[in-house]
Amino acid sequence: MNIIINGFQDQRTIPIVMKLVSSLKVKSLVFTYNTFKPDFSGFSSGATLINWRKINFYGDYGIDFNTLKPLDEEIVDSMRKCEAVVLKMMDRLETLKDYSYRERKELYLKHLRYWNDLVERKKIDFFLSSNVPHETSDFVCYSLCKLKNIQTVMLFQTHIPDTCFICEDWESSDYGIISEYKKLKERYIGYDPDDIKLTKRFEEYYRIQTEFKINSAPFYMFKKSLFREGRAKIVSISGKLRKDPMVYFREAGVVTRALTRRFSNYFRVRLLMNYYERRCTKFDPKEKYFFVALHVQPEMSTSPRADVYVEQLLMIQLLSAVVPSDTKIFVKEHPNQQSHTRSKEYYQQILSLPNARLMSRRLNSADLISSCLAVVTCVGLVGFEGLFRGKPLLMFGHDFFQHSPGVFSIRTRFDLKLAIDRILKGPTFSPRDFKIFLKAMENVSVNGTIDSDYLLTSNLEDSNNTSNITQAIFKKLGKTRV
Repeated sequence: MNIIINGFQDQRTIPIVMKLVSSLKVKSLVFTYNTFKPDFSGFSSGATLINWRKINFYGDYGIDFNTLKPLDEEIVDSMRKCEAVVLKMMDRLETLKDYSYRERKELYLKHLRYWNDLVERKKIDFFLSSNVPHETSDFVCYSLCKLKNIQTVMLFQTHIPDTCFICEDWESSDYGIISEYKKLKERYIGYDPDDIKLTKRFEEYYRIQTEFKINSAPFYMFKKSLFREGRAKIVSISGKLRKDPMVYFREAGVVTRALTRRFSNYFRVRLLMNYYERRCTKFDPKEKYFFVALHVQPEMSTSPRADVYVEQLLMIQLLSAVVPSDTKIFVKEHPNQQSHTRSKEYYQQILSLPNARLMSRRLNSADLISSCLAVVTCVGLVGFEGLFRGKPLLMFGHDFFQHSPGVFSIRTRFDLKLAIDRILKGPTFSPRDFKIFLKAMENVSVNGTIDSDYLLTSNLEDSNNTSNITQAIFKKLGKTRV
């Protein structure tokens, strides 16, 4: 087996990679790393290690590109959709500097040329990612593998503690939930929601979401102190400087420039959000309205998981054209949104729609959910939370709960028109059916934490976490349990 492994970039998840590599008959291994570089010296065939930061920001693969197979019209044309996604996805690189269209295009073509050559030269037959590919270079690699019919497997962390899913395609986002849900619906005919028992981690999450007095906001919604973040970076670099003075030229310069942009951005955000707040309308819960919760951007939630609706204005404009004349659209900006993907003109375009209103970021989203006709978002957690409160969801992207009762997946104006007509007729799902859906999620999910950011909510020992996730990957591969 010849494999590319993407992600798994911290000391908690590296053991998963080590266990997989030692158990599979791997001939060729390609691994992208960030700050933690694993030791594959015991791997008999050697490993190609690629620095994540260098390739994403600079296209520096440490290789002479003249030795690689050149690109031609066939491969470039076949990857047109990927190219469109990646050029937008490169917004996330602008924590370092501004990238012109020319720079983005050149960087994309470097990624495409490198991975196209490597996939064919090393005869890659398996791509594994610890998350939905969304860091530009990994998305190019993933898309090439799909194009060449190479097996892809990826994991995805959910908001429920120690719960992730495994799949082969982020757009389908099925994870086996659909068939499990249908089976459980037959089993639980006539049951009350309270009679459908969940495991402890699911039951606790269900309780938090349904008891409105509890603050259910996830940890990542709380703003990080820019001072503390900068100090932590400086302390980290200082420690490395004592061991290796050359580290500045490899890392500290990049981090310093990034932090400088963060401080500059802080003041731009304040000016822009002051502009936003002055144009907000006072919230009236008696109005008939759809609640649009904007995503923070750039992020994986919209790029790639919202597909074309990464341009969230398309979602709002489509909604504005379809909702009844007596119905409003309340749009709330994400509390953590920065300035480099928003502008005054962005908010002006929203306000130019006759039935759209901006809501203050200081408003509690739970209040906006409780009185709305439906929640509207790409894949946001706010939509999942709305389902716990009995509110239908218009979803313009792909996520693990897109097949839940009460969710309407929207791709076209016709989809939206049918969904709104159904919503206006009354309740679209029952608490019982949603509880069954949670049970289906529980049954097909992996009991583990793959994203280090979610370790704050994890209750699993590292060894159990490694075992659970490794076994899930082997099961997906159809391999014997190890």
